[in-house]
Amino acid sequence: MLANQAAVSFESVRLFEALRETNMWMVRGQQIGGMGSYRWNTRTLLSRGSRECYRILDVDLDVNPVPFEVFRSRVHPEDYPALEQDLTEAISTKSPFTHEYRVVHRDGKTLHVVAVGQFDEGPTGDLELEGIITDVSQRKAAEQALADARNELARATGLTSLGELAGSIIHEIDQPLTGMIMSAEACLRWLARDPVQAAEARKSVARIIRQAHRAAEVVTGVRSLLRGTQVHFAEFDINDAVAEVLLLSKREIERAGVVVRTDFDRSSPRVEADRVQVQQVALNLVRNAIEAMAAVEDGNRILALSSGVADGMISVAVADTGGGISPADRERVFETLYTTKGAGLGLGLSICRKIVKLHGGELWVEENGRCGAKFTFALPLRQAVQTSESR
Repeated sequence: MLANQAAVSFESVRLFEALRETNMWMVRGQQIGGMGSYRWNTRTLLSRGSRECYRILDVDLDVNPVPFEVFRSRVHPEDYPALEQDLTEAISTKSPFTHEYRVVHRDGKTLHVVAVGQFDEGPTGDLELEGIITDVSQRKAAEQALADARNELARATGLTSLGELAGSIIHEIDQPLTGMIMSAEACLRWLARDPVQAAEARKSVARIIRQAHRAAEVVTGVRSLLRGTQVHFAEFDINDAVAEVLLLSKREIERAGVVVRTDFDRSSPRVEADRVQVQQVALNLVRNAIEAMAAVEDGNRILALSSGVADGMISVAVADTGGGISPADRERVFETLYTTKGAGLGLGLSICRKIVKLHGGELWVEENGRCGAKFTFALPLRQAVQTSESR
């Protein structure tokens, strides 16, 4: 008899210790996870919760059960109306409940929490909401830090983009500036003749004026892009615009040993767009194509440009015979700061896509036959709406 009692007593102690250890693990687990459990009676508006639940809500442990007014006093005033609305809707439909809100402690500390739960019948037969409340303040802080870092990166990217565009401006206005110098020197020679060749001098001055206007257009176009203002729409022949880009790139093309082939639509398609910005896109694509063929053997470096019109859109394609772009990178190359070049900044193509989208068009890349890549941008022949606001 005594032996049986001793055995029962030993088993009771063992079970009690096991229960205590399990409870300790649960408490510790909730502390580590910042997660507390609760049960709320929708009729009496009284709730019971775990120790971690009390900590999250900043409620004294001797307050048991917790009146709803105590809970409500901890909810941030700006967040309570939405919480009340979600609770009311969940109760009426007896559907699972999820809500994120802020808890304000008595010392002013603010926590971000997420409460989830589901409804069932309590011991008294009342409808009760049983669930978990989780402290997500650290996650929120991390998200804010990430957002701040992204904003800082965006500002840095803007400055870097400015440098990239400055380089493009320098390259693009180099040609008209050189032309102005040559025309000015020619003008002086005509004026130094005896007799003075006034007609030829006037022609040189006219060339200087045209080239100065061209340089000013480049600066104005890029400035509008940086400021996000409306692009300047005007009709022009896109074949002529692309041919000018090839002329600007002539030295680079010759130095790289590249053969140029063109297949332009001979119907002289005219597009309503910002000529300078469209040429900026074409110039960037041409440069990229030249660089992509740097490792290709002489005689196999072919730069092919073509244009075409279909369905109210005009397209320009720039193809090379370089190493090509892997399928995985074909969309990523348009991302800001992503580059497949060793010394690239990852800005040129992202800027090009922005310009094209400002015009209501698209820019994409695909394989160029057996080797190389082909970049194509398509623009609407006519702009549907033009306003003075930024697009």
